[in-house]
Amino acid sequence: MNLEVLGTIMGSFGGAAVIVAALAKFLSKVWTDRLAKETSAKINKDLEVLKAGFSQDLELLKSKSTQDLELIKSKSTQNLEKIKAKNTEALEQTKHALDIIKGSQEQFGGISLEFYQKFFDVRIDLYLELLDIKNKYIEEMEEEFATEVHEGWGIVYYTTYISLRKLMIKKQLYISNELEESFSELRKNAFEFMKEADMQEVLSREDETPVENEQLRKVYDRFAESTDHLMESVMVQIGKDVSKLRARIELDKA
Repeated sequence: MNLEVLGTIMGSFGGAAVIVAALAKFLSKVWTDRLAKETSAKINKDLEVLKAGFSQDLELLKSKSTQDLELIKSKSTQNLEKIKAKNTEALEQTKHALDIIKGSQEQFGGISLEFYQKFFDVRIDLYLELLDIKNKYIEEMEEEFATEVHEGWGIVYYTTYISLRKLMIKKQLYISNELEESFSELRKNAFEFMKEADMQEVLSREDETPVENEQLRKVYDRFAESTDHLMESVMVQIGKDVSKLRARIELDKA
């Protein structure tokens, strides 16, 4: 009798264990599904927030890039207009001077002694300035230790060209035909490099020097390498013209 009661009791406990196990399995599935849905919803929400932030940053970057490009375009246009205006003014001055000479020749059949003397004096002063530029160029390119240390040949070459161009445009009437021909060839080949250098100067920082601007230095170096033979012709012709002027001065003294 006792064994039957014990068996009944044990059977009751066994059935309850099965029910508890089934219930635990069911609740575990429900909780797992709910947790998965909540986690997925949170991840989707976070992704939407990140996507909105990235879209806003992209729009801001696009707007800033457009503004920067417009600023560069505006500065470049202004610089090109200034260069064009300067060249036009120089050409007009030269044309005016040539018209005066032509008018004098037509009126008097030649150049007066007084005019010739003034012309000769101005020419002497011009070639003295050209000699200073030439000697400074040779000194900085071949004798200056700082130029070699900083590899500044391109910068020296560029500044020399600018000095020659400014002086010859201003006093074009007084240089020899041979020198004008030599420099015109150099100037023609320098045109593209000048445009590229102007653009790099527009893009550079306001406090950045040519020595610090690596891109600008590369332009100067390529300019020097490509036209060095033409600059040499100009320097040689300056020397020849000075020799002729010196001979003329010695002749006048005699």
